[in-house]
Amino acid sequence: MEKISLLKNIIQEYEWGSLTAIPELIGIKPSGIPCAELWMGAHPKASSRVFIENEWISLYELIKEAPGEILGKNIAERFNNSFPYLFKVLAAAHPLSIQAHPAKEQAVKGFERENRLKIPFNAFDRNYKDENHKPECICALTPFWALNGFRPVSEILFLTEKINSPGLGRITGILRDQSDDKGLKQFLILL
Repeated sequence: MEKISLLKNIIQEYEWGSLTAIPELIGIKPSGIPCAELWMGAHPKASSRVFIENEWISLYELIKEAPGEILGKNIAERFNNSFPYLFKVLAAAHPLSIQAHPAKEQAVKGFERENRLKIPFNAFDRNYKDENHKPECICALTPFWALNGFRPVSEILFLTEKINSPGLGRITGILRDQSDDKGLKQFLILL
């Protein structure tokens, strides 16, 4: 590749997405389906496509075929012949679920374990879609609320008790007995 090429990027459709923001951004007609994320990169789940010699080719496959040419020798060696970044444009029309991302070491081990267990990438019980951690930064183009962290344990206990669900009783008890970071972690794992 000796020149800049056009990319066709993949839209992820999640229920919390906007019906119009991403289509308006990229100049397409809204489909009536929530468009939550526009992915730009070479993630195997939804790689951008590159326009080369009058056809659209997966950026992931292109890098796989010629990592040193596409990424440069140093980057290819440093990141195991893969493109280490995924740029996303999010368009949240509704609150997102809790996002919890692993550290790099956890991601590598979890990805390897789920691959060994042959858990399909689209399985509801698969947690690791790749071996990368997920450091993130946000640059809001429109007003956007982002929260980081958890409510105090006392509030979590108060609110879960108001739900009065028999299924929550056991895990709420764990948090009540150990109301520190370790107890909160255990509570979230069991939840």
